[in-house]
Amino acid sequence: MRLTIVPSLALIAACHGAAPSAVSPAPPRGGPVVVVANQESGSASVLAADGLTMKVLAVGNGPHEAQVSPDGRTAVVTIYGDRTPGNRLALVDLVRDTVVRTIDLGRYARPHGVRFLGGRSDRIAVTSEVAGAVVLVDLATDSITAVPTNGRASHMVAVSADGRRAWTSNVRDNSVSELDLAGHAFVRKFPVPAEPEGITVTPDGKEVWVGSNQTGAVTVISTASGQPVFTLSGATLPYRLDASADGKRIAIVDGKGGQVLFVDRATRTATGTVHLDDPRGVAFASDGRTAWVTVGGGQVAEVDVATAAVKRQLATEASPDGVGVGVRP
Repeated sequence: MRLTIVPSLALIAACHGAAPSAVSPAPPRGGPVVVVANQESGSASVLAADGLTMKVLAVGNGPHEAQVSPDGRTAVVTIYGDRTPGNRLALVDLVRDTVVRTIDLGRYARPHGVRFLGGRSDRIAVTSEVAGAVVLVDLATDSITAVPTNGRASHMVAVSADGRRAWTSNVRDNSVSELDLAGHAFVRKFPVPAEPEGITVTPDGKEVWVGSNQTGAVTVISTASGQPVFTLSGATLPYRLDASADGKRIAIVDGKGGQVLFVDRATRTATGTVHLDDPRGVAFASDGRTAWVTVGGGQVAEVDVATAAVKRQLATEASPDGVGVGVRP
């Protein structure tokens, strides 16, 4: 990896005997960092240091998903491509808010769902729809290891909190694949309602929640048995799902229904509903009190989970989709 050394503005100004020009303040420690993948713009929007605006970074054609590392220093944006399949990941330095490099996945094209593994900030799992695999990437060395899903169009991935197990939604197979990431092995595949896409796993790894784009149902699956234990209705297109870090809430984005449902995991009932025009991606903040939701019109909404109220909306670029949330170091 190449490093570019840039003299500080203060040093340059001192050498020329002039006062330094104004610069943006350093990002506040402990503040939120939000990264949005803008499909049609080929860009990522990053919550700026002021916490009030989004900074735009070019990343490549057809970015679909974004994730922020546990240490808040790095984001990964998957470059899915447009008509030509993409096969790269954009690595964003969130301290400097710059794209530092891209990672070539070779034959593992159409990367989509992405998750950091087991609290580590240097290891990720990312799906490859074309190869039918989950690719494990070491961000320090760019080395990759593929684990087959034995499914078609493995679109999104959910990963247990310890980073040892993963589950993929296989859109064309109407199935979910379970993978042993530690052992680099396929474990099993079980059927779910048609066109599964949105998927999440509870932090304890005991339940996988998966949405059906065709039926609108959200199926809760026991990972011990691989069998469904509950089915939620009320959504039309449960496009994206996310679980809060404490495992108490599940967010369900209903794209066609124009709503985001917050569901109590214990009671399986909705505790709040937020109405938005064309909601897409969703991610909980680490404390579970806030969720960030991308909106097709070109915004990302900050939502108070307890009151199910939109606190504010920030402008992104065209067709925002996946969103990752973290905490600035």
